[in-house]
Amino acid sequence: RRIDVTVNNNLLVLPAEKGFLAPFRAKTAPHGYLGLGKLIDATVRFAAYTDNEKVIALKKHLVEETIKTQERDGYIGMMAAPARMWSMFDVHEMGYIIFGLTSDYHFFGEKQSLEAAQRVADYILDRWSTMPADWEKQTRDSAHMLVTGLERSLVTLHRETGDDRYLACCVRQRALPEWDLGIVT
Repeated sequence: RRIDVTVNNNLLVLPAEKGFLAPFRAKTAPHGYLGLGKLIDATVRFAAYTDNEKVIALKKHLVEETIKTQERDGYIGMMAAPARMWSMFDVHEMGYIIFGLTSDYHFFGEKQSLEAAQRVADYILDRWSTMPADWEKQTRDSAHMLVTGLERSLVTLHRETGDDRYLACCVRQRALPEWDLGIVT
């Protein structure tokens, strides 16, 4: 009952076009976060669980329209070119795009979703070394907060593809095995 209420009263009435997809098409934001990847992941999981035609149609629409916004270099996001990667929460947004698209592959076997997820991940990996030394100072936030979800997304992508580069990024660049974080801001 609660899932039905959530699907019908929340998911299916969200302004997906204006609230989520339009900024990804425009690519003019200097910073920000919308949660499109989380929306895709939730919609994929609701579609798999409910087998509801409307939810499946929404999932297909969200995924197809998101993939259409992918640039040749792999970027999927809403940032203007100068703000990509190192503006506040762009990596976080891309991480969840990877996760949502990988979920679509996992639950529905959508190969184009997995390929798009890999291209976004490769975009991040190719640019990781360009992180400004004072990134946390510039954004006034912890790097852990700014890339929340990236590690989970890359580990999940590794699980689905077997590509060790994604796991290596988590182990080497993100030092995931050494994490023993206390409470951070």
